[in-house]
Amino acid sequence: MLYDTVASKVDVVSDFRIKVVDTVENYTLQYTQTKTNFKPAIDEEHPVFKSANDITLFGLQKLEHKISSFEYAVLVKKQTGLAFELSNQDEYKIFADSMALITVAEVQGVLNKLAARAGQSEVALEKMQRILLPQFEAAQPQMLQAAMNTLNLLLRAYSYEFPLDKSSSEKIMVDPVRELEAEEGVQYPATITLKSSKSKKELSGSSNLYYDNFFIYEQMRLQGLYLENIKAADLSVVENADFVFDTKSSWIKTFESYSNVELPRLKTMNRTTVTFNK
Repeated sequence: MLYDTVASKVDVVSDFRIKVVDTVENYTLQYTQTKTNFKPAIDEEHPVFKSANDITLFGLQKLEHKISSFEYAVLVKKQTGLAFELSNQDEYKIFADSMALITVAEVQGVLNKLAARAGQSEVALEKMQRILLPQFEAAQPQMLQAAMNTLNLLLRAYSYEFPLDKSSSEKIMVDPVRELEAEEGVQYPATITLKSSKSKKELSGSSNLYYDNFFIYEQMRLQGLYLENIKAADLSVVENADFVFDTKSSWIKTFESYSNVELPRLKTMNRTTVTFNK
């Protein structure tokens, strides 16, 4: 399916701090990202902006990185192990708005350096605020959802019921991986297989998730994508994960997840390794 190949590798390392502060009705977790090696797609020292969209993307990436340091107070359902609500939304809004103002000023500084090099006039801060702040405001819900999704990824193992010393499979509906570029609200059918084994100190579990490739093909066809000479059997989306729990504390010790996406002209492989420390 790949007519030509462009290979790229991106390694992102992040540290998070998670603390359980309440267990009465739901679990309430304090959660924040303490550091990451993530860098914006556009080099801040030698930026190249080919369009206004590049400037906006640059600003959004910087803003998302700043907001990630916020200490979220997240409600997690005991029954599902999934984060579903932010209990300190007012504080989040105040923090996000303040970071948006700082980010606009930083973007303006980068643009003015470029303007000085080209012998052009500087861009006024008020103009940048009029352009960028509405877009930053519109992006805040997606940034919050991304933070919730990250926590759900870290706590993913708690959303499964692992059968002990055997395996079980069932058909489920899942939120699709981003490579599928699915419409908002559309879930995809998949088959998940779970299994586990227990020793004196550890419980080891694994999940294998296989998307319905015929459904993927139909969704791509409805989106008007080019599928000539492509069959449903050529498409594949697989997500696998291995978990290790401490049987004494019931806390996750480690997990590794792997995803493999094969679509027309695209093959993506992702690996995530998470280690929990007390």
